Amino acid sequence: MIKKILTLTGNVEIDFSLIHYLDYEKNIITLKGDSVKYLVRGSLSSLSSQLSDTFVSIDRSRLINVLYVDSLSKDNATVLMKNGESFSVSRRKQNHLRGVLSRVYSDLIPSIRIEA
Repeated sequence: MIKKILTLTGNVEIDFSLIHYLDYEKNIITLKGDSVKYLVRGSLSSLSSQLSDTFVSIDRSRLINVLYVDSLSKDNATVLMKNGESFSVSRRKQNHLRGVLSRVYSDLIPSIRIEA
């Protein structure tokens, strides 16, 4: 999904399928992928409403693209991304994340480890 977004450096067409996660801090959203990083001014909720349902909130300030998840810890408290980064998952978001991961990967050959 390619969208034209106003970043801090101007209007940019962003392929959100290449974005691993979004971080929000002090009214700035960082969109991060393997070889891309964009900074956008605004609220995380307004940007998240424009994204596909593969982007899931794991805490107040971060959305992850579940297509880039490598594993979820047994207690659902930590998610490991395919690029090696790991993030804590808030208690309130753990069941939702586990459900989304199960739904997204249910038809695929197991490419994600959800530890039991």
